[in-house]
Amino acid sequence: MSNQGRNPRPSLFLRIVLPLMVLCLLGAGVWLLIAYQEQATAHQRATATPTVAVTPTPSPTPSPTPSPTPTIEPITVTQAITNGNRQLKEVALTFDDGPHPANTEQVLAILQQYHVKATFFALGENIQANPDLIKKEYQAGHVVASHTWSHPDLQTLSQKQIHDEMRNTAELIYKTIGVYPPLMRPPYGNYNKQVLKEAGKLGEQVILWDVDTEDWKLPGPNSIYDTAMREVGNGSIILMHDGGGNRSQTIAALPRLIETLQKQGYKLVTVPQLLKDSE
Repeated sequence: MSNQGRNPRPSLFLRIVLPLMVLCLLGAGVWLLIAYQEQATAHQRATATPTVAVTPTPSPTPSPTPSPTPTIEPITVTQAITNGNRQLKEVALTFDDGPHPANTEQVLAILQQYHVKATFFALGENIQANPDLIKKEYQAGHVVASHTWSHPDLQTLSQKQIHDEMRNTAELIYKTIGVYPPLMRPPYGNYNKQVLKEAGKLGEQVILWDVDTEDWKLPGPNSIYDTAMREVGNGSIILMHDGGGNRSQTIAALPRLIETLQKQGYKLVTVPQLLKDSE
């Protein structure tokens, strides 16, 4: 029977081998494509711009908060005060020229022993050198007042120099204990109208004394005691020193002086208390 008019059957090559070859070629192409992509990715990673570590900008260091400026209430000062009420049996012990690292500690110990409060007229330069001592004075209930910065005779200074001596000391006291001094004492007891005027601007009363123990002359403990007891009276302000040199004689005389004043019925108070009781 003739094969004409019928489709010839594909050969084995066309039916099996050729498709396998096509599949192999496709697989090889896919493999090459994947390999190429991986190589390209690796190249991109190798050539990519490195990440720059960013150093954080440090926060600015805050500036310390300055101590607040004290509110000063000017007063009218027309004269220096030497004593309190002569009708009241009160006395104020005052100590000048401190604080002193040895003397002041001993004076404070004696005052504590007898439960007495006193007034310390301190020098700015000594406060600067011994700030912890006026903190002790204040914490013990004593009054810290100004005795200028460097102990000059204020009568010999210009208005600006007087102002600076007084203002700088007052501000240092405020900065150290947080309390503005209500009083000042001019060195040597010397003052003039300009000193009174500047004190008034700073809101400070000018305080002198009516009993000078003359302990600064180093006359001996007995002489210091005798002078004080001879001159003391109601409302007296007694001048002594805890700075300015060796005050061992003052320290030796102080317990006996306090004991005698208390036995005679005197109440020992601070200068502000003395002035308040005199109103």
